[in-house]
Amino acid sequence: LEPTNGVIHVVNAVVYYAVPTGDTNAPNPDLVQDTIYPIADAFVNGGFESAVNFGSNQLLRVKHITGNGDYDRKAFMMFDLDDFSKEGVVTDMKLQLAVSFTHAKAVSLDLYESPSTTWSESSLRFNNAVFPQGSPIASIITSKVSTFNFDITDYYKARTTDGRVSFMLEGAAGADETNDIASKEHPTLNPPMLIATLASGFSNLQ
Repeated sequence: LEPTNGVIHVVNAVVYYAVPTGDTNAPNPDLVQDTIYPIADAFVNGGFESAVNFGSNQLLRVKHITGNGDYDRKAFMMFDLDDFSKEGVVTDMKLQLAVSFTHAKAVSLDLYESPSTTWSESSLRFNNAVFPQGSPIASIITSKVSTFNFDITDYYKARTTDGRVSFMLEGAAGADETNDIASKEHPTLNPPMLIATLASGFSNLQ
């Protein structure tokens, strides 16, 4: 880097970028996007179907019922962060899920990191799933939309390694709300996606 005025400041954070001349609503050419897809996804169902595998289902079904019942459903997704191929500094990361159906009760839908990345899509069941402990890494309030978008930027930036990561999606306790998300097997809707926005190495800083 060579300053044009004899002064240079170094900061340990991404600073904002030059606005392109002309249309201020135009996308910033210094930012690029990279998208990866799950290597496995499935939902699990408690009660009488706790030993059933739903890995080939076209939906990821989520419903947190009151008490322990037959329709307590949670969705799992596994990604390999090494699948990201573009270079740059990640400024934003989101998990985007295509919605097939939602009751849209305006309640919380929570995303957790699952501690296990060794589960298989073809063998995951409620009675062998490793459920996360602790707080959600991201949450949204359900509404009638075509996609649910979880902001996981802070979670991603706090990670010290790439590789595999497993997520679990759970509804608000006792809300009895059904949320059906497209899995990677869905024939028409988009599969779950991790979408990263990156600052390229050719950015013009202001």
